[in-house]
Formats: sequence, structure tokens, C-alpha cells
Amino acid sequence: MQYLKRLSQLLLTVTGLGISLSAWADGTDSGTSVTNDVQMTFTVGATAQTASSDVTFVVDRKLRLDVGTPNGNWVSAVPGQAGVTASSVQFAVVNNSNDSVDVVIALIDQGALDVDGYDPAAASPITPVGLTVWEDTNADGVLDGGENVLGSATGVYTLTGTFAEDEERTISVSIDVDGAAVAEQYQTYTLVAAVADTGVVIANDDSSNESPGVADVPAALNDLATVEVVFADDGSTFAEDEGFNFLSGPAATGSPDGENDGQSANAAGFRTVGVLGIVKYVEVLWDPISENQYTGVGNATTGNEPKSIPGAVLMYVIGVSNQSALAATGVVITDNVPAGAAEPLQLGNSGAVAGINLPDSVTVDIDGVPVVLDLDNAGVAVDDLVYVRECSLVAADPVNPGVAFSADPSEVNASMGASCDGGATGYIVYFATVDNTAS
Repeated sequence: MQYLKRLSQLLLTVTGLGISLSAWADGTDSGTSVTNDVQMTFTVGATAQTASSDVTFVVDRKLRLDVGTPNGNWVSAVPGQAGVTASSVQFAVVNNSNDSVDVVIALIDQGALDVDGYDPAAASPITPVGLTVWEDTNADGVLDGGENVLGSATGVYTLTGTFAEDEERTISVSIDVDGAAVAEQYQTYTLVAAVADTGVVIANDDSSNESPGVADVPAALNDLATVEVVFADDGSTFAEDEGFNFLSGPAATGSPDGENDGQSANAAGFRTVGVLGIVKYVEVLWDPISENQYTGVGNATTGNEPKSIPGAVLMYVIGVSNQSALAATGVVITDNVPAGAAEPLQLGNSGAVAGINLPDSVTVDIDGVPVVLDLDNAGVAVDDLVYVRECSLVAADPVNPGVAFSADPSEVNASMGASCDGGATGYIVYFATVDNTAS
């Protein structure tokens, strides 16, 4: 009896070891049959004998999808943009299951909701005038020929085919933006991906986990010969990453994406940025017949209307305005100006006409917005130089000293300073004379 007890202990230990080897099967294909056997040799009396025992189980189906936002939480949009040729929000859907699986997605319109703790100041929603959702085969954010455009009145879409293990696909979302939109408006979308079979969402697993909207289902008994389903997805701590009730359609209001519910969610959105607008303006200051357009200091005009006849002196102003609340850096203006010594213009006050007056400021239209450019008469003279007022200069700062035209007189390059902050303006001023030499 003592011998048999020791033998029983041996069998339990070795067989137990065999079962514990199931840990290696993490990531192994669902349905794989795993057999663990144990061999024993022993001698009773003078006779050598063998014995064996084995156990078999099949690897269960571990289902996990992950949704990411490869181009970040926010994508810039501009008023009047046509989405499919401009910016797109991209979501990456990855099948991290140990089996192939169908995928159904839902797109939830979250309005101006913040994303991942970024709370936009005084946020207001963009008014989209068009929405396009597609399977972005080459993940370039542009709707190319042959890519599958998704469409559904409910915002629920079944993706084409079956996702293989480790397969990743990009879902792109674009909007057309109303031309009347202003800076710092927001449009957030949450994409929810759910595991499915033949296009129907899997409502619950065999470990008492349910997708949103499904009543509690008790855990199934573990059958080593049967492939059971287990939801293995992570949840989200962000409120905007909502779960979705695929049974009835509405979002699980106020309920973030939970763990082990057969779904994965992530949010991203658009925010409008003001166009860093630019305009080129020209005005005749003086001609040999009518003389000055302006008299003295200020914007008072003489009543004269000088014309661009030979010998007239013109003022060119290139203005830039940041109409958004976001700073723009590295702004450089490259201005193609009239050729220096060729008809019909010569750069600068080539006749050195004295007493030409400047206005204090000019008002220009930059992308539909009237912008006043203070010409800073104390620092600008009607001569053969180029004057630059950087965006980073404040009202009390004088305009930069004039610099000579570059070696290539057909081009002026000027930096707008360290930063064109929100609401800031900058400009370039130079002068030209209508050529009065004989042709």
C-alpha cells in the first residue's frame, strides 16, 4: 500500500505538470489540440514494465481588438475644407485575438467633447457639411480609387472580409467644414470596434462577460474538448472612449469602454485653425502730375488721385494675419516682386522724389477679414529699401530698419519673427517707380 501511495503521488505530480504547460498556449491559434502525455518505466520483480497517461485539451478562443489613433487625438481642419482632399482622422483597428474574427464598428458623434483630458477653451462644435468614412487601404488619409467607402444611417458599419490574426486596418474619417467656421471649433468622433461572427456582434463570451446592452449570462462550464470564447480586451479610463450598444444602436451613455466586453474604443477629432492669411496690396502714392495722395502725417488725403503713369511711385504692402488662437512659427514670406531694371517698374523711389507722404496705416482684406496694418511712419521712408514688421513685434516696437533688396531683385524673403501668435499681424513694405524711360 505504501508503494501504491507513492506511485499515485508521482502520477498526480507529473500529470499536474503536464496540465500547467497550457500556459505556453497563450497566443496559440484557437482550436489547436494540445496533448500532454507522461511516460513511466518501472520493474516489478524481474520484469520491466511501462505505463503512460495523457490529457488533451483544445485552445480556447481569446478575442481582443484594439483601436488606436495613429495621427494623434486632434487633426487640424480649416474653414471651407473638402475633407477627402484635406485632413482626416484615422483609427487603427488591430485584431490581437488568437483567431480570425469579423469586425463591426460604430462611429459616435461626440460634438465638441474633449479628448483624453484636453479641454478646449470655450469649445463650440464644428458644423460638418459632409462626412465620409472609408477603409483606408494605404493609410494615407486620402480617399483613393478602389477603397471601400462605408455608409450607414445608424453609423454602424461591417468591415469587409475577416480580420486575420494580427491584421491591422485603418479607418479614415473626413468632414467637409462650413466656410463660416472660425478658429478653435471642435468635432470629436469615437470609433468602437466589436468582435463579430458573420457580421453579427458576439454578445457575450463563455466567462460571464457581456457587451453593452446584454443581460448577465452565467459562465459556461469549462469543457476541455470545446472551443470556448473569452473576451480579453482592455477598458479605457477616458469618458469619451464610450462603449456601444450594438443591439439597439445608442451609445452606452456615460459609460466608458469597459474591459472584457468584446469591444475597443478610442476618440479623436478635428479642431479648426484659422488660416494664416496673406494678401498683397498696392497703392499709388505720387505721380508727377497729381503729386501726393496723402498730406502731412496720418491718413488724410489731399483729394488728389495720382495715377500709375510713368514716374509714379507705388507702395507695395504684403500683409499676414494669424486669425486663430494658435501660434504659427517659422513663417517666411517669399515675395516675387517686379524685375528691378526692366519696364514697366523700377524698384524703390528711383527718381528720389522728395516729400512723398505715407498713410499711418492701410486696411486690407485677408480671407474676408479686414486687417489694419500700422505702417509705423516713424520707421518707414519712401526710398530704395525693404521694411519688415515681424508678427512678434508689439505695438510699441518700431518696424525693423530697412534693408536693401536682395541680389536677386525679383524676390524678397523675410521672416515674420519667432512666432506669429494668435491675432498677430506682420507685413513687408517696399516701393517701386513706374519706368519713365523711353521704350
